[in-house]
Amino acid sequence: MEVLPDILSAGLSVPSMNASYLRDGFAHHGATVLTGTRLVAIADEGAVVEDAATGERRTIVADTVVLALGFRPAESHAAELAATGVDVYEIGDGRQVGNIMTAIWEAYEVARGL
Repeated sequence: MEVLPDILSAGLSVPSMNASYLRDGFAHHGATVLTGTRLVAIADEGAVVEDAATGERRTIVADTVVLALGFRPAESHAAELAATGVDVYEIGDGRQVGNIMTAIWEAYEVARGL
């Protein structure tokens, strides 16, 4: 379920091979992808959703609801470590939310500069 008109359309761009893999996996396993739909409640019967355009609500019957709600940077400890006198090179979510590819690239750039 995605409130936007398409999945993978917000935030940092997802590499095309990852996006294709995800979409192909959903199709292969027969997963229903709802776009333009928001979760408004979790009830005993399942997930109560609302069409973002019309406001129409319905319940999707489920015994389990898993939420994956975007990204937020991890709390950085770089300043505390730098205060001890050691060199600190921050990469990954402590610096900026990204993905495994951006974290590896950042690590490569730091190591190359040492």
